[in-house]
Amino acid sequence: MDLPKSFYVFYLIINQEFKDSCKTVIKDRDIFYNQLCAIPDMKVFKPDANYIFCRLPDDALSGTEVTKRLFIEYNIYIKIATEKRNQKRIVTLELLVVHKKKILN
Repeated sequence: MDLPKSFYVFYLIINQEFKDSCKTVIKDRDIFYNQLCAIPDMKVFKPDANYIFCRLPDDALSGTEVTKRLFIEYNIYIKIATEKRNQKRIVTLELLVVHKKKILN
């Protein structure tokens, strides 16, 4: 196979893997969003990306404490949006999808 054809085949494979990855992220994000919406008094903003903005309930732990606990207990990393919006109760939950087949290969 000559170089242009090889590149084109490579592009098709990578392009399909990217599309599949995007579908996985969207599916996982939507599941995560629905689970967050089930938390009483949690304000969850409908996402269009791989992260979700949430406003913690007034009686919940601080954003800093929630960040620590989620990371330590569940390996979930969130950002506190205090600096961006001057809101102590706004957090950003980001979805980080790791494909097991990529790690094993």
